[in-house]
Amino acid sequence: MNYHVETVFMRIFDIGRTVDFKRLSQIIPAIEDIYVITSRDTPLSIKLAVPYLLQIDRRNFPPGGPFQDISLAAKIYADGAITMIVRLHKVCELTELHTLRWTQFELDGRILTIDSWIQEQFKKLFEKIKPAVVFEQYVFDTFDYEPYAAFCVVDPVDNPAEVIRENAQYISAFLLGENPSVKLHQSQVLNTLGHPFSFRSNDLAIFDMDRCIIFDPERDYEDLLLIIEHANYQLLELRTLDKLLDRWIDEAENDLRIVNNGKQNKIKTLRLKLANLQALRFDALLILENLENSSKIIGDYYLGQVYSNLCSLLSTSEWEHNIQRRIETLESIYTLAKGDANERMMMFLEMTVALMIAVELVAFVVPLFQH
Repeated sequence: MNYHVETVFMRIFDIGRTVDFKRLSQIIPAIEDIYVITSRDTPLSIKLAVPYLLQIDRRNFPPGGPFQDISLAAKIYADGAITMIVRLHKVCELTELHTLRWTQFELDGRILTIDSWIQEQFKKLFEKIKPAVVFEQYVFDTFDYEPYAAFCVVDPVDNPAEVIRENAQYISAFLLGENPSVKLHQSQVLNTLGHPFSFRSNDLAIFDMDRCIIFDPERDYEDLLLIIEHANYQLLELRTLDKLLDRWIDEAENDLRIVNNGKQNKIKTLRLKLANLQALRFDALLILENLENSSKIIGDYYLGQVYSNLCSLLSTSEWEHNIQRRIETLESIYTLAKGDANERMMMFLEMTVALMIAVELVAFVVPLFQH
């Protein structure tokens, strides 16, 4: 059976510490829009981070084309992230969903896939807005990113759960990112499909780490997409911070070796690094606080349940614990190293003072014996 499916591919990139929206507005104009969660049972007062919105491209395909239409938009966040979002419509069977990401299409004489189009347009956009990006310590060889895809069936379905049961093997393998021909054990099927979410009698959503499937004839899933993006954005922030801490731990080993070798001229460097570490700790506290606040403001509402499920799938609590532990370790290392270096310096100064006193005594005593 064919279904009308809207597919939303997200790829969230970390590009730096912050983005200066004032300067960004001088480079490229934004689309006026405000993301406020207003549907289902969630209060109107709940707002998540408001991005700087850009519409990059939108195309329609002739009958018989790879898709009915396709569009690409970007959401730039002040915290130093860009979400590239491709949306496309296609009528297909459920068992074709895994092919959409790799389907080739032609734009302006170029043969592209979803991945290559996103990557190409992201590079162009980043080079354009680079003057508005504040990097500081957040400079890496490659851009870290989090991908997610939502496959939204918009045809009326009387019993979505029954459709899931009829296609359980394919949908579970698909959500796990496995080859659809793989025959999964029933325990894996149940584990993947065993946590569905429904708000109305005719909608249903099942989430996994990198993709989800949504049945909603009302097309009232924009809030779900926003929660999905928010959870992945938080994960990306945690992973980027963890990557930065990895770099710091490697450097800390070298710094300890330098201090232990008695190179006193490195004390100033240690003080600077300890100051930079405090700035990094401040970033970490903000990220962890944002995670905590997200849980509080979304609360026990339907979207809060979805958000908690996504955070569990993405293991954000484990990332939080790991980051807190690494920051504490680094602070201990540099505090001890600085203390050890200071002790060495004090010992050196004491020896220098003692030597100077001895020289003065010799200079005073020697003339006495000469008379």
